[in-house]
Amino acid sequence: MASSKSSPPGFVFSILIIISFFNFITCNKQHLLSSCNFDAIYQVGDSIADTGNDVQDNPSSKFARLPYGETFKKATGRCSDGLLMIDYIAQSAGIPFLDPYLNKDGLFDYGLNFAFAGATAMSAEDLAKWNVSFVPTGTSLSRQLDWMFSYFNTTSNGNKDCFKKNGKALFMVGEIGGNDYNYAFWQGKTIEEVKTMVPEVVETIKQATKRVIGYGATRLVVPGNFPIGCFPVYLTKYQTNDATAYDELHCLKELNNFSIYHNDLLQKAIGELKEEHPDVIVVYGDYYNAFLWLLSKGDVLGFGEIQVEHLRQHSNVSILQQAFDLKVRMVAYWKIFKVRLVDSMALHLRYRVHNLVNNDIDEIVKELVGPDGHGIEKMLVESPAIVAKREKLKNSIKVLKESKDSVAKIMDRIVLYDAYLV
Repeated sequence: MASSKSSPPGFVFSILIIISFFNFITCNKQHLLSSCNFDAIYQVGDSIADTGNDVQDNPSSKFARLPYGETFKKATGRCSDGLLMIDYIAQSAGIPFLDPYLNKDGLFDYGLNFAFAGATAMSAEDLAKWNVSFVPTGTSLSRQLDWMFSYFNTTSNGNKDCFKKNGKALFMVGEIGGNDYNYAFWQGKTIEEVKTMVPEVVETIKQATKRVIGYGATRLVVPGNFPIGCFPVYLTKYQTNDATAYDELHCLKELNNFSIYHNDLLQKAIGELKEEHPDVIVVYGDYYNAFLWLLSKGDVLGFGEIQVEHLRQHSNVSILQQAFDLKVRMVAYWKIFKVRLVDSMALHLRYRVHNLVNNDIDEIVKELVGPDGHGIEKMLVESPAIVAKREKLKNSIKVLKESKDSVAKIMDRIVLYDAYLV
């Protein structure tokens, strides 16, 4: 994974991607990015990050009605029933949720979102050169950057020196490019055929990132692609009876290798950008390994044991996706609720018991040493007060030992979470 030369504290976005899937943020981790002192966030990308541009452009979009946005009690334009990764990143940075650029009544004081559902990295014209004709939206990465330039140009009154203020902002360039491949695959192209597109898609992302740097950005995250071989739609499309085609997580290895190829080229491009712009921090967002971590730790995170290999037996992709989403949502809801409740109780119990023992020890030490620090003679004679405190300490230690076994497994889980949050 590519890393910046001088990443600011907490600049670990694969961790935030994991956090964004579940709200497992304890109070002391809630503003992990606050130390970076971002004063704004700007996002370009596709449906992974769109907070409403698509529905502003097309009010009849399916994302404009429930169940999308049901945790908000209304559809927000997000392609999700709740928060997106960019929402959790904004929360962690202490910044309000980003309004979509096309919402003319939006609040843009802390940045804004240019991402558009279905967007591609390459333009429709460039994709047509690859015989990819099915492109449902014309809002490619270049158009989003046109919006960005128009916004900055307007707010700075044409003064390019004003772009310097963007040095304090965070710029998210993607995830983007996944739809370029999706549309090609859905038109029947083979993996090898789509693979020939990858260098041009990555070059498009690289040039877009350079353009963003030209707008004054000094801190950027460029995320990679997901392991698409784990996606139900691809598990269905490329299902096979060849057991060797699947890995230990029941994902299609060839498709995941395709994603790895894209990500390797992207990280190489990021390395080139860092050499060209040594004063700019460009970080690779490791969506691939964050997704695999979640999939492999599903039982720990509250999903239970969710098997996906049996979904290959279904031919109706729409029903398959609905069934998968419903199963995940129902299993996750109750397990996450219980995990949060028990983990909270375990943390509180452990904290209280440790304090109990520590306080008892402090009392004994103060009794022996005395307020002036010359109570060494008291150590030679055990007073009734010391006896009482010693018995109290023994009882506290007994409570600590008895509680240890009962919360050990839970605490191991919490330690596991913390290991990914340091």
